[in-house]
Amino acid sequence: MRFTNLFSLIFCVTIVFCGLSTQAQLTNINAAPGIYKMPVVGNTILREEVLWTEEFANGIPADWENSDLGGVAIWEYRGTGTTPNNELGTVGSCIPEEAPGGAPILSPTWSNGFVIFDSNFWDNPDNPCSPQYFGTGPAPAPHLATITTPSFDLTGIDNVGIIFYQYIKNYQAESRVEVSVNQGPWQIVFENELVINQATALDDMQRVVISSLADNQPDVRIRFVFEGTYYFWMIDDIQLVQLDENNMSARWSSYGDFDFYDMSHETGFEYMEYDQYPVGLEPELKFTTMADNLGANEQTNVRLNVEISNLNNSTVIHTGQSSEGYVVDSGDEIELRAGDFQMPASIAHYEVDFSVSQNEEEQSPQDNNDTLTFEISTATFARDRGFTQAIFVSNDAYNGVPYEIGNVYLMEESGFQAHSITAGVAIGTSLPAQIYGAIYSFSIDSAINSELLGITELFEVVEGDLNEYGTEYLITMNFTFPIDLPEGAYLVVAGTTSGADDLFFSMSGAAYEFTSWVNYEDELLYLAQTPMVRLNLGPFVNQSEWFAESEVISIYPNPSSDELFVVVPHSDSASSTFEILDVSGRNVLSGKQNANTGKLRLNIEALTPGIYTLRWNEMPVEKFVKY
Repeated sequence: MRFTNLFSLIFCVTIVFCGLSTQAQLTNINAAPGIYKMPVVGNTILREEVLWTEEFANGIPADWENSDLGGVAIWEYRGTGTTPNNELGTVGSCIPEEAPGGAPILSPTWSNGFVIFDSNFWDNPDNPCSPQYFGTGPAPAPHLATITTPSFDLTGIDNVGIIFYQYIKNYQAESRVEVSVNQGPWQIVFENELVINQATALDDMQRVVISSLADNQPDVRIRFVFEGTYYFWMIDDIQLVQLDENNMSARWSSYGDFDFYDMSHETGFEYMEYDQYPVGLEPELKFTTMADNLGANEQTNVRLNVEISNLNNSTVIHTGQSSEGYVVDSGDEIELRAGDFQMPASIAHYEVDFSVSQNEEEQSPQDNNDTLTFEISTATFARDRGFTQAIFVSNDAYNGVPYEIGNVYLMEESGFQAHSITAGVAIGTSLPAQIYGAIYSFSIDSAINSELLGITELFEVVEGDLNEYGTEYLITMNFTFPIDLPEGAYLVVAGTTSGADDLFFSMSGAAYEFTSWVNYEDELLYLAQTPMVRLNLGPFVNQSEWFAESEVISIYPNPSSDELFVVVPHSDSASSTFEILDVSGRNVLSGKQNANTGKLRLNIEALTPGIYTLRWNEMPVEKFVKY
């Protein structure tokens, strides 16, 4: 049994991080309170016609109503000039020891501000997170706090919906959205369904269809209600939109089946989705898409279709479809599955195309599709998505504190050895700096247990190792002797003897809950983004092994919506530069290719749809389409 009592784990955890001389006692498992610095992109959130938006760039607007039953515990604004500012979330009692606050929401415009109801703070800002100290704050719980928009005149407008981003953690509270029409009673249109101690993702987006209440009404108000005790609710980027009539959307897709709380999963880490699988650990893929009916009408015979392609030879190796079609009401979501597939032991780069279909004529077909890519490699196990999407910056409380950061990897078979660890270090790092790799056995039952199995020598970081956004420069750290890895879970980390404010690691892609971690000398905290820390199960050269002998420059997939791979001859990879030009010849993205890679992976999500030209070493190479 993985753990004997789930809630005993959540409420009281002993962290044993071997290689350390002490045990750190925590009252619960906490998210790391640092920030994830991301490149600034446009604030366009969704495609629908936006009727109204509020991103809290200038505080809580004066025409909003902000109230609490007790008259004290109200919603607060976190901005760049507030105290606390927008780099902190909750600042009450239930945060990591010595940390000034928890992680903030990661909405599209979190950097210019958001709002929070911080039940932690109002009930107990100063004492430990323990029932004996509940009610010691300025406004003891339970709370009933509401924040209400001004009135909207929606006369002549059909198919109305609400979109908002949230980050919420629940203890014993209800959180809901209500609508009032023409000064009538408040009616619930959305409720968070969270068990005790459950939290959403930091960038959870919700869409609520209010068409039956709000269409063609001259006086529509919306309010957000927090009622109960602990922890917090953050909200940002609220939009009132006019929806299509028929619009199914693929919100999230996966070829894994991760569920930490599934008690049939022996370790809790089964079926994680990896970006690279080494030969010998080819996955059994399980195809899932969370689909939303974003339109105003009911959709029928809704199915998931999948196709796997080998991008090396442009062949389709598998197709699948949901075994039955479903009826999805307006505003509802549905989990669609399309069977399983055992991947062959063929080293290549693969693409999985997900497509949601229905009987009705789709008005927004572009959001019915989703594409994910992964590799079968000779040696590398990787969880991150390849290019630097974010940079993790620890909270100021950890300035000067050495730390380790990394991911959990599950070995489903014995007989493998750890030869080295690769990691990405980000811009902002103070040089000179040194890093090392380490591997720990790792398990979660009634406690988090870890035992150090091996550590590499220190590696000197140089300027050319540092990643900017969109690059994939990796440092390889070898073990003196390969380390045997029996079946089980392992925490693979990169660490630094520098302080947390001196060296920064690259992050790429969202992390499953409890699968990516940062350790500050006895304090282990989980991360919302995936560190670029990889495990190599054989001799490894830091280059794209199966493309290294290529004699031509090529790019794929084309067209693409989010990422682009540039493959170059290994002889042409040293000191090379790339540029991406739009149709007017304007440089919209540029950088330098790492000398030891044969492949560059570019994040093109921020580009607007259109036709672009890749230029390599100042020579036009190939056009591609961003959709």
